[in-house]
Amino acid sequence: MEETSLFLGRTAEVVGDQPFFFLTIDLTEFKGDTPESRRYASEMFRKLPPRAVAIIADKFVQRNLAKLLFKAISILPGGWRQHTAFFKTGDPIEPWFQSMIGKLEVAAERIKREGDS
Repeated sequence: MEETSLFLGRTAEVVGDQPFFFLTIDLTEFKGDTPESRRYASEMFRKLPPRAVAIIADKFVQRNLAKLLFKAISILPGGWRQHTAFFKTGDPIEPWFQSMIGKLEVAAERIKREGDS
């Protein structure tokens, strides 16, 4: 939980004033987390600006744990501002990030118009 809190707190500091951002999370060494950590991450991700998140996970278990967390984020309030894709080590991520710019710009404009919902 401490690592999750530190990571998301620092991320919020860095990207808080940006209209949108890109994030790569490498889970290749990930061993697991706690339900408390997943709940906290879901809450914190909803508060961040629109984003495209690339998850690097080579193992089946890593991918499924990440899908569980990011599916929860997508169905909760504010989930419309996150786009997630899964990659394996060595897969090209940059083209996917570039393809997300238009969607992220639309999400940033929506926040300007409607507020932070």
